[in-house]
Amino acid sequence: MNLRFEAVSAPSSEEIEKLSAATPHTPFNTPAFAAACNAIGKVPCLFLAWDGPDIVAGSLGLFMKGLLSSRLEIMTAPGLLQSDFFWNGVRAFCWKHGVWDLEVGSYASKAVKMPSFPNGIIINRIEYWIDLIPPTVESSEEWNGQFKLAKGRKGNLVQARKANLTVRRTRHHEAIIAHRHLMMDSMQRRRDRGEEIELSNQSKFFGALMASGAGELFQAMDQQKVLSSMLIVRSPHSAYYQTGGTSHEGMQVGASTFLLSEVAGILKSEGVGWFNLGGANKTEEGLRNFKKSFGARAIALESATFSMVSPMKRKCRAIAKIIHKALLKVFSSS
Repeated sequence: MNLRFEAVSAPSSEEIEKLSAATPHTPFNTPAFAAACNAIGKVPCLFLAWDGPDIVAGSLGLFMKGLLSSRLEIMTAPGLLQSDFFWNGVRAFCWKHGVWDLEVGSYASKAVKMPSFPNGIIINRIEYWIDLIPPTVESSEEWNGQFKLAKGRKGNLVQARKANLTVRRTRHHEAIIAHRHLMMDSMQRRRDRGEEIELSNQSKFFGALMASGAGELFQAMDQQKVLSSMLIVRSPHSAYYQTGGTSHEGMQVGASTFLLSEVAGILKSEGVGWFNLGGANKTEEGLRNFKKSFGARAIALESATFSMVSPMKRKCRAIAKIIHKALLKVFSSS
């Protein structure tokens, strides 16, 4: 292989589509996802690994410039065995564009090797995959297309079907509000169990995902009441469980198990081969157990944050932030 690196600062939809076709396992390299991020102020760019005329790997980058610094976020790091040339190219891009902080994610990565940059914080995480379509023709006769549900989950499914729950798929604004409320309820329950959960309002991003077509909501309904909600980020061949939540009432009737099972069936019928149930870290025991109970394959990954500037610049930024915060306080009180 004769690999070469290319960075594209202002990619067209056609260029992003070429990356998406070369990385069918991730929905975070699509034109629709790039458009959603652009709508909330994250400027898309591309990092590509070429072998002759073909893209063999690559990532969508999201560039954000603030008052006191700038940040580059890579959602899905590539799984290149020989990755030094790729990360050297990313570092050169950071220097050229004045990037202070580089965030490297592994969302929907099948394997990843983090860059060996200094001033980095590496975080271990796990993602959970379900293959909805058999990976090879030879294995198709042995593969039944079903989850290997844990015993308790099978009981949940029976419960939900007895309750006559239905599934709604939508991009409506009111459904986004319901989704956020259920998501916050679930996160609060996990915090109450002692898990380290950051509560945040992502409604604007959810709306952008719906508007661009990158995201879609699936919700378990008891007539007109939403009991469980799941936001899926899609590409033609893959889907990622981005966020979800379930009410206390929904938990009593197995709504989350029912919803995930039904969504998997819908995705499979639409030709989706990979359904990623998302990730969890070592403190999120309840979430890990939930994902494992569907027979999903666990893939060990890493994510990282790197400071791309000198210690002196970092100190200056810290001082500038303190001064800026103090000035805001003075002006707001005057």
